[in-house]
This record gives sequence, structure tokens and C-alpha cells, in this order.
Amino acid sequence: MERNIGDQLNKAFEAYRQVSIEKDNVKKELQQMNEYYERYTQGLQKQIEDQQQLISELEAKLSATRQQSGL
Repeated sequence: MERNIGDQLNKAFEAYRQVSIEKDNVKKELQQMNEYYERYTQGLQKQIEDQQQLISELEAKLSATRQQSGL
């Protein structure tokens, strides 16, 4: 009877250990995904800022051209 209980405890502990390992692996994977998407989002934000700057520069050139041509 004691061996049976010991086996059950060993199995339960092994299952707990495996779940803990899987949990840690999933946490690491989630952290990596978060870091990737944060970098990706920052890259997109930089592109937006660059495009906004370009639009402002082009609008200024267009305005200057219109003023020079008297439009």
C-alpha cells in the first residue's frame, strides 16, 4: 500500500514538474513575442513619423511654389 502511495506521489510530482517547465517555457515565449512586437511597433511608429515629416516638407515646398507662381 505504501509503495502505491509513493508511486502516486512520484507521478503527481512529475506531472507538477512538467507543468511548471511548460509554464516557464510559455512565459519565455510570450516575453519574446512581446519584445518582438514592441520592436516592430516602434519601427512602424518611426515610419509614420518619417512619412509625416516628408508630408510636411512637401506641403511647405508646394506652398512656396504656389506663392512664387502667384496661385
